[in-house]
Parts: sequence; structure tokens; C-alpha cells
Amino acid sequence: MKTTAVEQMRRRATAAVRARLYATSRTRFLLGKIRPRGLVLVYHRIGEPAFDPFGQAVTSSNFAKHLAILRSNYRLETVAGLLNAVRESAVEDGTVVVTFDDGYADVLQNATPVAAERGVPLHLFVTVQSVVDGTRFWWDRLATAILDSDAGEQQLHLGSLRLQLDDGRSRTAAYHALHTRLKRLPPGERGLQLDEVFRQVPEREDVDLGRPLTPGELSTFVTTPGMEVGAHTLSHPALGTLPAEEQRRELAESRSTLQELTGRNADTVAYPFGKAADINAETPRIAADVGYVAGFTTIAALVTNKTDPLLLPRLTVHDWPEGEFRARLKTIFGF
Repeated sequence: MKTTAVEQMRRRATAAVRARLYATSRTRFLLGKIRPRGLVLVYHRIGEPAFDPFGQAVTSSNFAKHLAILRSNYRLETVAGLLNAVRESAVEDGTVVVTFDDGYADVLQNATPVAAERGVPLHLFVTVQSVVDGTRFWWDRLATAILDSDAGEQQLHLGSLRLQLDDGRSRTAAYHALHTRLKRLPPGERGLQLDEVFRQVPEREDVDLGRPLTPGELSTFVTTPGMEVGAHTLSHPALGTLPAEEQRRELAESRSTLQELTGRNADTVAYPFGKAADINAETPRIAADVGYVAGFTTIAALVTNKTDPLLLPRLTVHDWPEGEFRARLKTIFGF
């Protein structure tokens, strides 16, 4: 027993020293030379929408500062370049790739010009059906109905959910509960439940939360030097909650439709929501089977030479001021 206790103390002391050592910027820098790392960033939109319940909108000013920091301090790469490096075990430390999810029009309006001017490549993952239909993304439609705190007290019943809509706090909680429920449904069922929500609490057409790109705008994006596209499924479901055949339809049809819209090969995909709970073991296998060579999550981790190309991690960027963005990257890379 005495030996075991001493050994446990020794291990704790060693772990404490190692933690302090690895926490230094110099050590992280040196480790990067031994085990080089890349980072894929994911933005969603550039603008200031009326409602932003997940904090995913970045102002134009902060986005421009982010790009300036990346251009000055890191090795900017395209998705294709990163994939080649992973395949060849040649990832260079400090490599950064900039991606966008969903396909908001403000990516073309507010992000593309500054990225093109600074020579920063962007890779946009498009929720294809919304571009084809010209309808607002379902989560934005839901937000206009639920998050309007000036609407007065209301109650909403949806199946077993009983939600009280009073002040901003209760409405935000209700929105997140509904979003969690709806994202796990096949598109047809989700549409029916949204209709029921809007029957009780009408969506507002006068609230500007942004819109998807039009097909013409998507064509403009892909013809801008440095801009590439990939699929983000047809309807933005949590793929891992769907049967295999429904996953296959979402992945295959979004790829083929995106190729028709752009005239470009679309062999990369970002899994909607992208956390471990939002995909399953079948998801990357199906993605590969329908023609994708890379799949992106939103699991915050670094890309190394050993990363699975169909399970590439990404760090979600929020509206971080210049100093915070710089400090986060320095913490990650050590420089």
C-alpha cells in the first residue's frame, strides 16, 4: 500500500510539471515542429442580425481584423491544399483554413470582398435546398416567431413540449428547446412541426435575419478568385439521427445539385451542427460512398498528419475582438 501511495504521488507531481511545461508558448512552438498542426476555422455569417441566439454572427470590422491577423502570422491554405498535406503527411505547423457554413448572402456581400482583397481563400459549405427554394433557413424562421420579446405573453404546445413565452429569457430557452427538437427530425416532419409552431406563434416576415444566397449569387461567389464551395446537405438535419438511406439522400442530392448550380466539382461536405452527437459511425462512410473526399465537423481540435479526412475538426469563430482572436490563436499554436 505504501509503495502504491508513493507512486501515485510521484505520478501526480510528474503530471503537474508536465502540465506547466506544456502550457508555455515556447513548448507549444517546439512541439509544433515535432508534430505540426493545422487549424480549420468555421464562420457562419458576417453581419449584425436582429437575433443571433448562438452568437454566430461576426461584424465586418472584426472579420477584417481576423483576416489581417491570419495573413500576417499564419500559413493560409485552401481546403484542397490541406487535404493534400494530410494525405502526404506534410501538414505545416501554423496552417489555417477559413470556412463558412450555411450559405448566407452576407458571405458574398460582406466576407468575399475583404477576403479577395487580402488574398484569403474561403470555402463555403452550402445548405443547398434553401438556395434552390429561396426560403429563409428554418432556424431563422423559428427565431422570428419565438424571440420577439415585444409580442407579449404566449404559450406554445408542441407534442409533449409546453413552453411559456414571457420575457426574453423564457423565449430564448424556448427557442433552444425547439431548435434541439427540430434539428433531429427528417425535413418533412420538421416542416410539419414548424407549421404547427407558426399556427400558434406566427413567424414575422418584417424581421431581417438575413437570407440564403440566390443561385446567381452562388455563381458569383464561385467565380471570384480564391472562393470554393462544398455541400452542407440539402436541408441541414443532424445526420446521425437519420436512417442511413435518409443520410444518403441528404448527402448525395446536395452534392449533385450543388454541382449543377455551380458547374464545379463538389467533393467536400460539412456535417450540419457537426458535434459528435450530430453524426454517427455511418455518416463518414456514406459520405465517402457518395463521392466526398473530405468531411468537416465542428469538433474543436487541430488537424495533424494523422487526421481522418472524413472527420476533420474545426473551431467555430464568434465575434471576438482583435485582441481576443489573436490571443486564442497564440494559445493554440504558441506563436
